[in-house]
Amino acid sequence: MKYREQFLKTGERIANLSQALNIRCGWKPSDDHLSYLLLKETHPDGGSKGVQINLVPMLHEYYSLRNWDAKTGKPSQAKLEELGLFDVAKDLYG
Repeated sequence: MKYREQFLKTGERIANLSQALNIRCGWKPSDDHLSYLLLKETHPDGGSKGVQINLVPMLHEYYSLRNWDAKTGKPSQAKLEELGLFDVAKDLYG
């Protein structure tokens, strides 16, 4: 495996491990949000004038791309095992 792929895989492992830890600490997908200014305030001019962000569909797509459950936020057991995080998969899924 080339260095680039190793770095990408390491980053993916970190993201999934961090997500699993957050789940263990009681985090829920409803806790995943952006700041009020980004979600409620609109730009007065420019290309994004008047645009207001709807975070829910963006989060669902992000979770899907990460292979995380949209309702629980859990990384899938298959994804954890693919990344070699067998102990984490066992902890989350038994």
